[in-house]
Amino acid sequence: MIHIGEIIKRIVKEKGLSITEFGKRISTHRRNVYDIFIRESVDTALLQKISNVLEHDFFKYYIKNDSKELIILHGKLQTLQKEIEYLKQLVIEKDKINSMLEEKINRLNKRKR
Repeated sequence: MIHIGEIIKRIVKEKGLSITEFGKRISTHRRNVYDIFIRESVDTALLQKISNVLEHDFFKYYIKNDSKELIILHGKLQTLQKEIEYLKQLVIEKDKINSMLEEKINRLNKRKR
């Protein structure tokens, strides 16, 4: 798992920005900047803002590390979607059978009266 806060801290340092200046650029107080540095994850809107300010794509770290997992999850998603479609068809068939049985019961009940 990546620690995005540490990566942000490193890039801020590489860019030669002070904590105060970086905080001003992302519209937050320097205390919040230190909080960002210790976070393992950051809200995507904030991460986009930080990416823009530092001119660095922080999202690439997630894509690079998770690409294999995304491929696996995509395959599972496709399998589950197929299963859902199959189950929907079963429900439709079950409803048809139930409807036919109810009609037959109604006809039998009418004959008995």
